[in-house]
Amino acid sequence: MAKYEFVGLIDPTLPMDSIKEKVEEIKKILGNIIDEDEIWFLDLVYPINKNDRAYFVSYLIDVEPSKIEDLRKQMAILKWLMRFFFYKMGPKDKFLKFAEVNKKYELTEEEKAAEANRQAFQDADSVEKMNK
Repeated sequence: MAKYEFVGLIDPTLPMDSIKEKVEEIKKILGNIIDEDEIWFLDLVYPINKNDRAYFVSYLIDVEPSKIEDLRKQMAILKWLMRFFFYKMGPKDKFLKFAEVNKKYELTEEEKAAEANRQAFQDADSVEKMNK
């Protein structure tokens, strides 16, 4: 058995009840789920099927490597699954949850104020240079 991370992007145009059903269908297909992270809706860097958002899910699974290709085939026929991938976890890899990672990059109120001040001075410098 080996650990893999599965990430899937579900069509955001589906009703929320339907998305929940699709999430359960993915879980059923994957089988032995060790950990999970339903990230919710996120903006995409580029549109997929004319959508600029997707419902993201991520699962840590324990599966025989020989079964990954079968799982890929099962996922590929799901028309509402816009994109997906399996990542084989190494011995030092950690399953990261979106909220935990995002929290590390959130600015405190003081940092936000300092950034706003820095930006204001930078903008003022730019205007001053343009007026010369």
